[in-house]
Amino acid sequence: MILARTVECPRCRWRVVQRSPRTGLFERLISLLYVYPFRCQVCTYRFRAWRPGTRYSRQSDDRREYARVEVRLPVVASFHRSHSTGELIGPSVRGGTLETDLQLPEGALIQLEIELPDGKSVAVDGAVVRSVRAGSLGLSFTWMRVPERARLEAFVIGALGLADDVPAAETETERPETSGG
Repeated sequence: MILARTVECPRCRWRVVQRSPRTGLFERLISLLYVYPFRCQVCTYRFRAWRPGTRYSRQSDDRREYARVEVRLPVVASFHRSHSTGELIGPSVRGGTLETDLQLPEGALIQLEIELPDGKSVAVDGAVVRSVRAGSLGLSFTWMRVPERARLEAFVIGALGLADDVPAAETETERPETSGG
């Protein structure tokens, strides 16, 4: 998926949005009038925007709504009383793939401590296992404290090279807090 930098999120005013898959007949019909769904990569808000003259082709098989960062980050994963180290591959603001020796079923809830390249860490209080493959788990981050989410968002935005897309109002004040997942 391609990030649409000219579309602005109506909630947080960031121009870091990605086309979202159309759902239902209504969204398919309004796309004939150049109205398409988008997902903000910062505050995760899903909205529709009018893009006159722009036709988007049907999206590829990759249905992810969040941009992934091409990095590998060290992680400590905890499930009940067991701990395991691993690597988070291709993280986004809402999930990623965890390479680990933990063998868990889909739907399991785990906690993560992700080490960022700057030496700081991000605690994910709740990550749900969405898919299981040999040696890896597909995760969706469902619960993070606000400062932790903000630290992960800042890392992802910087790693995607989108730090220049900060809204003008935020260059003078601090960015509003997002809710925990």
